[in-house]
Amino acid sequence: MKISFNLNGENVSAETLPTERLVTILRNKFSLCLSKMRCGEGNCGACTVLLDGVPVHSCIIPVYAAAGCEIITLEHFLQTEEGKDIEQAFKQANVKTCGFCDADKYFSVNEYINKNPAIKNSDEIRAMVENMNCQCVKHQRLGGAIVLAARNRRTRKNGEKHGK
Repeated sequence: MKISFNLNGENVSAETLPTERLVTILRNKFSLCLSKMRCGEGNCGACTVLLDGVPVHSCIIPVYAAAGCEIITLEHFLQTEEGKDIEQAFKQANVKTCGFCDADKYFSVNEYINKNPAIKNSDEIRAMVENMNCQCVKHQRLGGAIVLAARNRRTRKNGEKHGK
């Protein structure tokens, strides 16, 4: 079966079984390997992509469900201004990335900042950070990075000075 969708801004199609997992198609047919197949149950977040702007676990999404949709992978997201805001914040806060939970980390942080652009302290995001499936970074450090990422985005969008 031929499945067509928009992948990282480009219209593509793949000849595949409709029940094949989206993560498998991304990795094997399009060589996009930052989405990882780890748990296969949608629990760990290593396979996270944006599907029509919403973070989803691509290991539990059959490829037919992506037909006609827009898919953004971490490879593409890191090239966007939003991705760069977060990447800069991770560097500023000394947040290390392990390679397994990166997609979940970036896309969860992005979604949180989109919904809460005015966030100014890590106490506001404690519950969100504690629910992330990241074992490689202390929650407090990640919380600080999210505050910095929100500030970076506000600075870029509004010209707000750092520290406000």
